[in-house]
Amino acid sequence: MTNELPLRVLGSADVRQILSKSRSQIVDVVRSAYVSYGRGQACVPHAPFVTSSDGLGERARIIALPAFLGGETNRVGIKWIASFPDNLERDLPRASALMVLNCTATGRALAVLEATEVSAYRTAASAALAAAELHENPDPRALGILGAGPINLTVARFVLDAFPGISQVSISDLRPERSRRFAATLEEDRPGLSIQLQSSAEECMRASEILSVATTATSPHIQNLSTCPDRCTILNISLRDFAPSAILAADNIVDDLHHVCRKATSIELAYDASKDTSFVRANLSDVLLGQAPPRSPGKRVSIFSPFGLGMLDVAVADYVLRECVRQGVGIDVCDFNRGDSM
Repeated sequence: MTNELPLRVLGSADVRQILSKSRSQIVDVVRSAYVSYGRGQACVPHAPFVTSSDGLGERARIIALPAFLGGETNRVGIKWIASFPDNLERDLPRASALMVLNCTATGRALAVLEATEVSAYRTAASAALAAAELHENPDPRALGILGAGPINLTVARFVLDAFPGISQVSISDLRPERSRRFAATLEEDRPGLSIQLQSSAEECMRASEILSVATTATSPHIQNLSTCPDRCTILNISLRDFAPSAILAADNIVDDLHHVCRKATSIELAYDASKDTSFVRANLSDVLLGQAPPRSPGKRVSIFSPFGLGMLDVAVADYVLRECVRQGVGIDVCDFNRGDSM
C-alpha cells in the first residue's frame, strides 16, 4: 500500500512575500505562542550547539531548535540555523537557516522553509511585544540601535510599528559603513525620522528610551547602565553584551530562565557571579498572563533577554505555511514523503 503526502517547499522569496505584509499578524502569532507556552502547551528542548570546538571556524556556530507548540497551532518542527560572523568580511549574510514542519498526527514532514527571515521576524516580534509590555511610557520618542545588522533592522521596524510616536533613532556599530547603510534603509522606510549615528555604545545608550542590542559580541563589553535614562527598556537580543554587574543592577525579564541561563550568556555570567537566579524576576509569558507585573518599581532599567525559543519559529513558520497554501505559493514535491507499508 502506498501513501503519499506532498511536501511544500518554500524558498526565501515565498517566505518574504508572506512576512513582508504581515508584521502585525506576526506579533499576534508570537503573543499567542508565549501564552500557550506559559500555559504548558508547548515543549521546547534545550537547543544543541555545534561550535568551533567541534570543528567549525572561530566564532561560528550552528544551532538546532526543535519544538512542539500546541493550542491552536498544534505543530512540531525544527530550525537549523547557522551563525558565521566572519561571513560579514566575505560580504555574505551572517546567518542562514532552514526549517522543517511536521504533522503532529502522523509525524510526516509537511514543509521545508528557508527560515532566515522566519527567525528574524520571530525575534523582532518578540522584542517589540516585550517592549510594548514592559516599557512604562506608552509614547516614547527615542529608539537606540546597537548593532546595525539585519536582525536589528527588523527589530527597528517592529518597534516603530509598536510605538508610532518615536521620532528619533540613534545607531551605533563598530563598522561605520554598516550604520550608514542601516540609516539609509530606515530613512526610506520612515521618512521624517531624525537619525543620529553615534560613535560609541555609551552615546547610543544615553540617547535611548528603548534600546535594542543585536551584535556579534561573544563576551561582555558594557559594564554598567549608568548612561541609560531612567526607566529605559533594553532588548538584549544578542545576549552576551552586558557584564554581570549591569545585569544584576536591572529588572530582568527573560523568555525562559532555563534556556537563557546557559552558553555563556550575560544571564549565565550573572548567575555565576551571584550564585542565584533571583535577579531574574519573571518570564515574559508570566507578564502576558498577568502573573507578574510588567516592571519592578525599584529598578531604573528593565532588560528583556530572550534566548529565542524554537516554539516561536514553529508558530511563525506555521503561519507562513498556512498563508502560502491559501495563496497557492510554493512548490509541492509529491513523492518526497512516499512510504510503502508491508
